[in-house]
Amino acid sequence: MAETTAPTTETAKTKNTVIVGCKLPHGLYLDLHDRAGNLKARVKLPGCAGFTLPNPDRKFQNPETIHGDTLTVVDKDHWDKWMETHADHPALASGAIYMATKQADAVARAREHQHDDVGFNKIDPKKEGIKKLDDKDKP
Repeated sequence: MAETTAPTTETAKTKNTVIVGCKLPHGLYLDLHDRAGNLKARVKLPGCAGFTLPNPDRKFQNPETIHGDTLTVVDKDHWDKWMETHADHPALASGAIYMATKQADAVARAREHQHDDVGFNKIDPKKEGIKKLDDKDKP
């Protein structure tokens, strides 16, 4: 099995690559399998929920994200083969992952959809019904 470490988006200069945006906090593996089900190739889409502490607000911070999404350069053939078998994947249907041919298009898409709810959005601790735990709540 070959695991591909994706180059930075700045290197996406050829027509043989696409840029895949990901707003899943845990990321996603784009796996390709042979007919027997053995893993042939893997591309990792990094998660967008890098956690950097300490910070005063204890918020998710990931300097590698653009408008909350990670952008990964993926070989176009790999993406096309993955799409052949995963066109109905829930992450595609929700907009949690998406493909663009140009970095400017990927950045624009990330900006336009940065507040979309893809099912993994952070909980607002100030929202009604959210109770902050204190020491007496600990087991």
